[in-house]
Amino acid sequence: MTYFSRAQRLERGKLAIHGALAQADILAALVDYGYTQADLSTTGVGLISAAEEALTTQGTTRGTKAVRSITDADSEQEARQAISDYVKLCRAIFSGDPIAISALGLSSPGRTLPEGRVAFVAAARSLLAAADVAPETVQAKLTLRSYGPAKRAELAALIEALTHSEVQQRLAQANAQQATPDAEAALKALDAYVRELRTVAKIALKGRPQLLEAMGIKAH
Repeated sequence: MTYFSRAQRLERGKLAIHGALAQADILAALVDYGYTQADLSTTGVGLISAAEEALTTQGTTRGTKAVRSITDADSEQEARQAISDYVKLCRAIFSGDPIAISALGLSSPGRTLPEGRVAFVAAARSLLAAADVAPETVQAKLTLRSYGPAKRAELAALIEALTHSEVQQRLAQANAQQATPDAEAALKALDAYVRELRTVAKIALKGRPQLLEAMGIKAH
């Protein structure tokens, strides 16, 4: 059994249908078998258009998924670096103040940020929320070191953007997964139409190899 790629299947269909439409002699021979110019122009060309659209959508969604994957990874790296810097600064400026360290949610010495994204987002939110309700003296020192409410709001926005990015990435993945069966279904419909058309053409155009070749059919 000969294997054809999706692009080859599309081109095979286009050659058979457009080849038939371009030759009056072919149309005249096929009409007795129910293949009128109107049918080929409407049904046949319609199936080609549907397959082309499905393949284009598949390519676009794959590209979107790849781009979002890169953007998603960049967003996570940026958020992790920003929260890591915040944690390091807090430990440095409050190194001799265990009460402040505890108030900021950093009482575990050497505690690292979780590897998993969901856990990381939860940890980051918890750290930033703790700072917002920390004693005024702690908040004042954070502000002095450029980590006041406005700066912490920027960090929180990074975390929320990361969450949004993950949602968009999952949506892109779902769209990409759906595009593949859609493209295959459109090509199968075209394949079925073209397979029957080619079979009929071999009968209707027997002994006329040039016309068969115009439809992409090798004459034997």
